[in-house]
Amino acid sequence: MIFRKIKLLYGLIRPVGAFPFLFCFLFGTLDSNVTFYLSLVSSLVLVVLIFGPIHIINHFSDTEVDRRAVQKKDLNLTKQPFLTGEITKFSGILLSIVIWLIGLIAAYMINFYFFILLAGISIGGIFYSLPPRIKGVPVFDIIFNSTGGAVSYLAGWSLSGNLFDAHIFTMAWLSFLVASTYLFTVIVDYKQDKKAGVKTTAVYFGPSKAIKLSFLLFLASVVFFVFMFLSYKLSIVYYFLIPFWVHSLYQLPKILKSNDNNFSIKLAQNKMKRSAVYCIFWLILLYLIILLRQWWDHCMT
Repeated sequence: MIFRKIKLLYGLIRPVGAFPFLFCFLFGTLDSNVTFYLSLVSSLVLVVLIFGPIHIINHFSDTEVDRRAVQKKDLNLTKQPFLTGEITKFSGILLSIVIWLIGLIAAYMINFYFFILLAGISIGGIFYSLPPRIKGVPVFDIIFNSTGGAVSYLAGWSLSGNLFDAHIFTMAWLSFLVASTYLFTVIVDYKQDKKAGVKTTAVYFGPSKAIKLSFLLFLASVVFFVFMFLSYKLSIVYYFLIPFWVHSLYQLPKILKSNDNNFSIKLAQNKMKRSAVYCIFWLILLYLIILLRQWWDHCMT
């Protein structure tokens, strides 16, 4: 029974969905020299207590969309709790409000600017998920997710650094990267979103054009990545990203040939799975680098 309730709560909060924003957040903590303990605690606040309620509301709003789900992601959306009746809509909304309040109080106790930025993410998540939802407005769905990446980086930076000193090119790189990877998810969801009448960017342009747009956004992120290298003194972890960019650029011929919607959906599905693996690898590496840096600084003092 207890295991079932934990599994139910995990399905509602869906922490994996927040990993791209956690990725941005940790680069903010890395660049502003935040301690490992503070990085870890604030990460839990961001992923569980802020993005958790956003995902609960998104499940609530996507009930009919998920009923038509044909692709499995990190969980089977056709068996999400609002669909199975394991939780009522009222209980779900009440739970999200309680978790949000706990999250915002925790954020305020950590840092005032951290609180303001996470409150902004929360408000953006409500507009994104609840009708009239930004998720169903072409291009604006990309802009909202892209902005979420930039704000997450700033939230990480705010824990130790002056917000006005934040690395603008790093924010731009992360924001375009989040936008690019976000498009994979809506391309994969194309068929069910179209049937449910949710007009995402992928539904509006079609999968083949959307996958090309995703690659253009990725190219923009690479450009800002180069500007970032030329402008700032960066941690060595940034250099480990270069092979990833080079490998991704080799996908260009395949993407340019993707004029068939089904082929584009399959390509996006493969890219989404690969991006998820890369993201988890980088999250582990970033935590490790932050921990090792703190240990080294302690040894040198």
